[in-house]
Amino acid sequence: MLVDASTSNPVTHQGPEHVFQQLDSYDWTDLEFQSGILAILESMKAQCASDEQLQATEAKAKVFFFSNKIGSPISYDEYSAWRSAKQGRPAQPSTTVNGAISSQEAQLSDSAASGVPANEPYPASFDAIVELITSGRTDEIPGIKDVPLKINEVPPTEATMPKRAKPWEAKADEANA
Repeated sequence: MLVDASTSNPVTHQGPEHVFQQLDSYDWTDLEFQSGILAILESMKAQCASDEQLQATEAKAKVFFFSNKIGSPISYDEYSAWRSAKQGRPAQPSTTVNGAISSQEAQLSDSAASGVPANEPYPASFDAIVELITSGRTDEIPGIKDVPLKINEVPPTEATMPKRAKPWEAKADEANA
């Protein structure tokens, strides 16, 4: 028995097509889904994932979320095949979530405490970074910070508390007393 995700009422099982239609018509502005997908996509963007990877991950997350919501497993492969057959072309994940996320992304980037821009591009590969370092152009590597050679110039403070006795010293003191 399946549960209708929009009303949380039990519905009779009418085949995978009915479940896929429910998945397509689900309100993806759901705050629970939005908070999870935003975290996933932000992490992937930080790793320089392509738009295709982001869209595929978003589609898989929708299937996973809806599957958990109704309490019945849904095959992503079957869903994408059904969707492509329905549309007569390869499945393309819905971009309605991206529109909703973009305003949340803007809020996150505005509230970020770090001075580093959120969408700072990284070199394409490790070889590109090595080339920049060996050619002495380290200032062109994004995200690099200058670390001073001296860590702390303030002299250390003197200890004011008496030295604590070690366990074997404490036993020796007790034996002498």
